[in-house]
Amino acid sequence: MKTQIRHNLLKERDALSPNEIIAAGNAAASLFLNSEFTKIPEGKSLMLYASFRNEMPTWTIIDKLFDMGIKIILPKTSGDDLIPYEYGGPHTLAKDSFGILSPDPALCGEADTTEINTVLVPGIGFDKTGNRLGFGRGYYDRFLPNIPDAVKIGLCYNFQIRPFIPVNETDVPMDLILTESGFINCKK
Repeated sequence: MKTQIRHNLLKERDALSPNEIIAAGNAAASLFLNSEFTKIPEGKSLMLYASFRNEMPTWTIIDKLFDMGIKIILPKTSGDDLIPYEYGGPHTLAKDSFGILSPDPALCGEADTTEINTVLVPGIGFDKTGNRLGFGRGYYDRFLPNIPDAVKIGLCYNFQIRPFIPVNETDVPMDLILTESGFINCKK
């Protein structure tokens, strides 16, 4: 069932036009940047992902928060693990084996996971109870238990919200979901 849902959602995401991606990304970025989640406590950080292909864009959020002096954390895969690194600007990134811009460990220090206050999580699909469908490799499901106190926000397009996402015991639910239309509180 997960495979079929993943296939259908990726097909729909791949069909998005550049204008649709830009419009949705700008709307979601505006909502996030005008939310309480940009008020990061002293000594804390915000973790995002470097958007890739037709994922909901994150670069506007990354650039704005970095310019505001907020400590930004970006992930890099290493084997089966997701390693968080402090973002030091565009020059500190390099393409990884998947072609995703990721922190260059020679230029970025590994982040202290206890400082991560909020994390924006990518996904192929979500439901309104916070269940998430990823690519099936489990990177985030293995990483997120390491930051139990961080607010977990799934970031996606409206069409990626489904009535039901099947899960297993290792899947980590989101606290909120953000789309171009607004936030969904998954804990209601």
